[in-house]
Amino acid sequence: MTTPAEYLRTADVPLGDLTPFPGNAKVGDVDAIRASLRRNGQYRALVVREVEDGQLIVLAGNHTLTALTAEQQTSARCEIVRCDEHTARRINLADNRTADLGRYDSDALAELLTGLDGDLDGVGYTDADLDALLAPGEAFAALPLDHPAPANTGPRGGHDGEDGDEDEGDVVELPALPATEAHYAETDEEQAERAQASAHHTTHTARGVVEMILVYPLEDREEAARIIASTREVFGPEARASEIVLRALRALAALLDSRHAPEEPVTVAALLKAAGIEEATE
Repeated sequence: MTTPAEYLRTADVPLGDLTPFPGNAKVGDVDAIRASLRRNGQYRALVVREVEDGQLIVLAGNHTLTALTAEQQTSARCEIVRCDEHTARRINLADNRTADLGRYDSDALAELLTGLDGDLDGVGYTDADLDALLAPGEAFAALPLDHPAPANTGPRGGHDGEDGDEDEGDVVELPALPATEAHYAETDEEQAERAQASAHHTTHTARGVVEMILVYPLEDREEAARIIASTREVFGPEARASEIVLRALRALAALLDSRHAPEEPVTVAALLKAAGIEEATE
C-alpha cells in the first residue's frame, strides 16, 4: 500500500528547474491555458514532486508549465510534495481523470457566462459556445405528444425526425439520459435518480420516476429558469424544478376550475394552498 503525498512547501520555481511528468497521458489545450494566463494570471499552483536528487517533476499542471514557457514567463508557483513513484503516478492519473468525470449544471454555467457581459476572453468559452448553451439544442429536443418515444439506443439526437424535418414538442416521456446530459438545474437527488434510471435503461427507477422533457424558446427557457430560482427562496434550495413546476400547474388548475363557480371569488390564499405553499412555509 502506498502512502499519501507529503506536502513540503510552496515556492516560486524557475521554469528551467521543472521537469514534465514522463509519459503524461493527457493532451491539454495549451492555447486556451495561455489565453487564461494572459487574462487571469496563474491562479493555481503546479503540484511538483521533489525526488531525492533534488529534481522537481510536475505531477499536475504539465500543460500550464508548457503555457507558461510559451508565454515567456520565468517561474511558476508550485506546491512541492514528497512521495514515492507509485503515488506520483496515481496523482498524475487522478488529477487528469477526476476533471474528466465532472459535469456541468447548464443553467448555472449560462448564468456565469452571461454575467461576464460578453467578455469571454480567457475563460475557455466562445460566443458560439454560449449561444449553443442558451439555445434549445439537442439536449432539449423532444418528440411531439402524438409521436411514439424512440427506443433507448444511445444518446438522443436533435429535433429531427426520420424525415429530417424539425419537430416541435411540448412534453413527452423519453428514455432516460445519462446524468452527464441533464441540461437543466437539478438537485443532487434528481441527478442520482437520473443516473439510476440510465443504469436500468428505462424511464422508470425503483422509485417510479419518469423523465419529462419541456421544450421552450430561448427567452421562455431563461424566464422559467429565473422563476424556478426565485421560487426556491420559498420552497428551499433543495426543492426540485419538477416539484416547483407541478405546484405551479396545480395553482393554475385551481384558477381555471374557478370559472365553473364565478360567484365565488378566487383568493390568493386558495391559490397558495393549491400550490402547497402553506405546507412549504410552515
